[in-house]
Amino acid sequence: MSAITQEAKELLTKREISIARKALQKSLVQLEGMESILETGYLTTTQFAAFVGLTAKTVSNYASSGHFDKVKREGGTWLIHKSELERY
Repeated sequence: MSAITQEAKELLTKREISIARKALQKSLVQLEGMESILETGYLTTTQFAAFVGLTAKTVSNYASSGHFDKVKREGGTWLIHKSELERY
């Protein structure tokens, strides 16, 4: 196998690992979100974003612009009520 082919194969493997890592991180955030829903009924912007496929920044912008009906701010963190998930 040529050096270029071997290098391409290694890069593909690294890319696949990166994709799998991102998927696992998203799943972990979703699990944390489920725990948060059970405990408080609210999700952080990162948790909400993981469920609906938006970025945390977009969810934060939505929260600050009044896009959500049930939202509160605690210690500088936006918390979005679980009922808002139904809109997405």
